[in-house]
Amino acid sequence: ISYDASGNPVAIATGSDGQVLTSTGAGSPPAFEALPVSGGLTYLNSVTASDDATIAIESGISSTYDTYLFTFTDLVPATNTVQMKMEFQVGGSFITSGGTYRWVRQAGVHDSDTQYQRRSDGSNDDMIELSYELSNVANEGMSGHMFMHSPAATKFTKVEFNLSAFTGSNKFRPSHGGGALMNAGAVTGVQWSMTSGNMATGTIRMYGITNS
Repeated sequence: ISYDASGNPVAIATGSDGQVLTSTGAGSPPAFEALPVSGGLTYLNSVTASDDATIAIESGISSTYDTYLFTFTDLVPATNTVQMKMEFQVGGSFITSGGTYRWVRQAGVHDSDTQYQRRSDGSNDDMIELSYELSNVANEGMSGHMFMHSPAATKFTKVEFNLSAFTGSNKFRPSHGGGALMNAGAVTGVQWSMTSGNMATGTIRMYGITNS
């Protein structure tokens, strides 16, 4: 029981499961409403590899979010010592040619001070390279995460990534870096593949990061 603007008793309608009683303003009875959206992650989509040439997420990317988080869990290539790469989808097609990407990737090794850097050679490339050489040993795998920024039209979409992986014989090879699509079209999908051979196993999940 509450009161209306005239001070008369009024019954508040029962809400739905998960709603909370909130104020609707001065002189108005409260109401059951959904909790307001605040900062956090919203799960949107996932894809699991099963000896595929490419795996892709082609739904869930929109202007709702400025930034997306992708998590990589136990990705294993079918071929040994290959790199994982990615491309964006714009206008319904994945961009795999035309030199529209720029990227830099660095990797370390656990058994020496050597650092390995690769880049798009001062010009544009046909993909963004994410990893150092990956092992096809099932229990080694690669895991990590990638952020994608500004997928909406009129912006150059950018990614930053951190990955932990092995190159065989328990040799640990983490890598990190970033890349950009030199195209201001709206990105609607992302696909991943290996520089040679298929992607045997592993899962990629996508989350939207709430703007407020």
